[in-house]
Amino acid sequence: MKQVVQNYKSGELALLDVPAPACKPGGVLVSTLFSLISTGTELMKVSEASKSLLGKAKARPDQVAKVMQSVATNGLSATYRKVTSKLDSYTPLGYSLCGEVIAVGDGITDVSVGSLVACAGNEHALHAELNWVPKNLYAPVPSALSPSHAAFGTVGSIAMQGVRRGEPQLGDVALVIGLGLIGQLVVQLLVASGVTVIGADPDPQRCELAESVGASLCAAPGSDTVELAVASLTNGHGVDQVYLAAGGATNQPVELAAKLSRDRGTVVDIGKCNLDLPWNAYYEKELDVRFSRSYGPGRYDPSYELEGRDYPIGYVRWTERRNLECFLDLAARDKIDVSPLITHIARFDDAVETYRALNDGELKAVAVLFDYPRNDPRELSVPTDSVENGGPPAEPMGLSHEDATSHASESAPSNGKVENGGPPGVPMGLSHGDAAPDASENPHSNGKVENGGPPGVPMGLSLGDVAADASESPLPDGNVETGGPPAESMGLSHGDVAADASERPLSNGSVEIGGPPGVSMGLSRGVGGGKGLTGTGSNGRSVRKSTVRVGFIGAGNYASSMLLPHLAENDRVDLHRVVTTSALSGANAKRKFGFRDASTDLDDLLGDDTIDAVFVVTRHSTHAELTNRALRAGKAVFVEKPLALSEEELDSVRATIEETGNDRLQVGFNRRFAPLLNETRRQFGRRVGPASVRYLVNAGPLGGGSWYTQNAEGTRFAGEGGHFIDTVSWLLADDPATVYATATPGHTDLQVVLTYPDGSTAAVTYTTTGSTQFQKETIDFTADGKVLRFDDFARAAVFARKKWVSSRLPKARDKGQAAELRAFVEAVATGGPMPVPFSSLTATTRATLAVEASLNTGVPVHISSPEHTP
Repeated sequence: MKQVVQNYKSGELALLDVPAPACKPGGVLVSTLFSLISTGTELMKVSEASKSLLGKAKARPDQVAKVMQSVATNGLSATYRKVTSKLDSYTPLGYSLCGEVIAVGDGITDVSVGSLVACAGNEHALHAELNWVPKNLYAPVPSALSPSHAAFGTVGSIAMQGVRRGEPQLGDVALVIGLGLIGQLVVQLLVASGVTVIGADPDPQRCELAESVGASLCAAPGSDTVELAVASLTNGHGVDQVYLAAGGATNQPVELAAKLSRDRGTVVDIGKCNLDLPWNAYYEKELDVRFSRSYGPGRYDPSYELEGRDYPIGYVRWTERRNLECFLDLAARDKIDVSPLITHIARFDDAVETYRALNDGELKAVAVLFDYPRNDPRELSVPTDSVENGGPPAEPMGLSHEDATSHASESAPSNGKVENGGPPGVPMGLSHGDAAPDASENPHSNGKVENGGPPGVPMGLSLGDVAADASESPLPDGNVETGGPPAESMGLSHGDVAADASERPLSNGSVEIGGPPGVSMGLSRGVGGGKGLTGTGSNGRSVRKSTVRVGFIGAGNYASSMLLPHLAENDRVDLHRVVTTSALSGANAKRKFGFRDASTDLDDLLGDDTIDAVFVVTRHSTHAELTNRALRAGKAVFVEKPLALSEEELDSVRATIEETGNDRLQVGFNRRFAPLLNETRRQFGRRVGPASVRYLVNAGPLGGGSWYTQNAEGTRFAGEGGHFIDTVSWLLADDPATVYATATPGHTDLQVVLTYPDGSTAAVTYTTTGSTQFQKETIDFTADGKVLRFDDFARAAVFARKKWVSSRLPKARDKGQAAELRAFVEAVATGGPMPVPFSSLTATTRATLAVEASLNTGVPVHISSPEHTP
């Protein structure tokens, strides 16, 4: 389908082909008939995008403040990548439309296929041929109202909410400053409420238009005409309300509002104008200044807008949807007439040229509509059986919502060094005692070293500035990536074969547990014969893949700034398909990172036998379910933390692995792969006695709108705390035995005490009330007369007989994402062990979940080991 988009970095406008959205539960799929250009809000956004970076910064000082805080927390390099990724993305335009319902999601009973609806929302009522709209952001269109007029519903709701905030009464006199689209609608709504209206706008044509729809008199702001009209109609007392529907940087509107208001009058800000309030003028009249927030109560509340939870009418009379319904009803009964406001109707195919003409001033308009080609709904419809269920209500498997807040833990790797994890007891492949047998003595069949190098070097990768790129090792001639004769698992390579990876011992002497006989690395032969994974050749041995085909579920801020850039640079990775709930998010990922395909259909991704590995980078509440589905589809899975939000979810993952034999799973616990932390641990050396660890996490506060705060997503610590427990357990080379937690009121700050089988203890302090000027993560590790000090992935020191200090500050805080991804890709390509054993992943997850249990009971929680570990 086609959608109007803009690149905020370059200012480019485009009519882009993007994947069609799926019809998800709790909403409807709408084929657009008319969409309305907000000539104020949208053109302001278009104008901002054409400015330089400095100009953009001046226009959005609020965003600059967030960037500066991110620099302090995550470092300059990570913040730069995050910001540039956000800027260099296509963003949608539009938020008011009318269309025809072509598919109905589960839980929707008030409309059916063929119903005409007006839709709202800058994420759901876009200038696009198809939109999925949740139930509280659409309203049925009365039969007497034309679709072109119903397209004004959202903008009309904004004007209506502004009028409601002014609380006008019959006989009042009001002044409307700014007679653009919103101002014109405010005039009509006030007149319909029995209010006498005076208008102020520098454009004579807009003044004439407002008078034609009911205003008593309109003229330029500050003119004698306006002041005389106010004096005459109010007996010199001043107007009862002033509605600010103007934009721009001038302070004239608020100064005029004070001058022409009556004593204790009301000033309502609906637009976005300068608000440098003259204190004396507002104080002397004791003016009541109010803001009107968009369409009404429910706006920016995810539980209302996305989950469909309505507010009881007895407590909240006029919500977003009720305002929308009310405006449509007034328009249908000719109490509001939008036809005089329609300056131009453009073909949707001419959208880019229309925006250009508006922005350049060639097209003078109050309201412009896009008229869409009439398609057969059956051709546009997305089958309802493509809907993925799960997650919070109305959330399609929790697939990524792009405006959502980024992971609080995110930070960027920088220097490309590779440090790989390993099973418990093996610190990134570095020996605690005598050097492990040189793994390089076991060469791969093509002559390259698969898993070794000099003693103490993990995976044969150099600790120097340049690590050996495993992707450079060629496969023997004759190897094929796909295809092959019948009975060969997924057509994997038929050239030389490597030794069965399931027989390859790990550095601690243990052997990776396999699955059914003859299946490498415990992968089930079930349906598809372990499809998409390394598989086996005709002699039963594992086959090395030259390219790992990757599918992504979710492409939000964290995925786009912390994972995908590294995968896109890896020659062994083929970014095959990305699935998102937002069509534009998938299109952005395809454009920036080179995915072959973007879609909103999860079933297609999971059913694609050519995909080897699936990345789950979605909201926390969906991780376990999506992991189970991907494992059952025979894929290797990389899931961002947390793996699960409950013991039941964790048990379901374990049951899936036991049932399928597919244990190819990695959770995004990236800190154990951080190069500086690995070097510091190596400098600390071998540990003999119990250790004491203190881990301070200065997490900082979250914004009120963050999805981390939603109940369905678990607690904040449940979402992020696994990072820190995993790091401690990796440092101690063991899994925790008990967890005890205590917290300040409201659980804003946590103290988590972990004990380990060898007598070691660790205290994780997780605080949200600290200073943003202080570093986020610090670790003190004490044992055997030595102290390891680690400061936020920037500095480190070991105090022993000889003191070691990291030589210089790194270019960025590398928290290990790049190395973790390389290790995962290597494991998928070779059929070798996953970077972190499943037993360690489950132990960390259980310990994280035990924190909440301990807080609820006030006693330590013992972490029991399951009887069977896949």
